[in-house]
Amino acid sequence: MRRRTPGEQQVASASLEAGYAYAGYARDLVARREKLSASIGEVEGQLIVAREALAESFGEAKRYEIAAANRTKRDRLAVERRHRISQDEVALQVYRRRTDVGR
Repeated sequence: MRRRTPGEQQVASASLEAGYAYAGYARDLVARREKLSASIGEVEGQLIVAREALAESFGEAKRYEIAAANRTKRDRLAVERRHRISQDEVALQVYRRRTDVGR
């Protein structure tokens, strides 16, 4: 828009009729630029809000992932512990049987 304005001003200054028409056109052009600038500012504000919401959502999802991983690890360790206890009991029984037979 800004690149066309100087050339249009030259054409408008060459003719009286074009000069009258250019005044209204220039006013509308300025209003359009201001409206576009306001729209750009509004969209940039919305973009900032959306980015903040995205970052918050990502952080929350990451916390849930970490909690789920910790829960899975805790469950796996509990199963392994129960398995070790079971194996220890079997080994202890085998040891007792061997030592009882020798008496």
